[in-house]
Amino acid sequence: MPHLIRNSKLPRKLRFAAAGSALIIGLTSLTGQAASMELQQLLGDLAQKKQGHATFVESKYLAVLEQPVRSSGTLSFQWPARVEKITLEPKPESLVLDDRTLTVRRDGKTLTFDLNGHQQILSFVAAIRGVLMGDLELLERDYKIELSGSEESWVMRLTPQDQQLAEFIKEIKIGGGRREVHSIEYLQRDGDRSVMKIEPTSESAEK
Repeated sequence: MPHLIRNSKLPRKLRFAAAGSALIIGLTSLTGQAASMELQQLLGDLAQKKQGHATFVESKYLAVLEQPVRSSGTLSFQWPARVEKITLEPKPESLVLDDRTLTVRRDGKTLTFDLNGHQQILSFVAAIRGVLMGDLELLERDYKIELSGSEESWVMRLTPQDQQLAEFIKEIKIGGGRREVHSIEYLQRDGDRSVMKIEPTSESAEK
């Protein structure tokens, strides 16, 4: 049976595992009211998708390693609050975020974490979930949002507003086109970063 852990300290590598972060694209910034209108339109388009499926390739750049750590697998989300990341290579692992519960499966073991006592993790999760679900209110709760680009190729930059969260995360960049997220990048305050490239599957495209 899965073991439920409440308000415990999560392993550091799980703190920001819920989906990872984005390919930087050099694009023209939008400003003022126009930017706000474009942001609402983009999130409105994303909100029309109630579920999605994709493959991913993630590269983690750590100061202690000369070469990035690479992994690959599948991603899926289901409205309103479920995100699943299945790592296939180099080692099988499953991370499932369902509302405020994180379930981790690896090495034949299952652990379930109650995230209610981990606001910083919930704030990070809100960034990924808010974009996938097109939830502007959820995003603005914890982040300053800057949008650049066009409908065909856009980048959303999220900067933490909470000081405690900002001590860990410098910024999150999410890139995409139209109603699809193509990349997620997060830069930690210590300089480590993760870049995830996402390829929607035909199953997702049909939704």
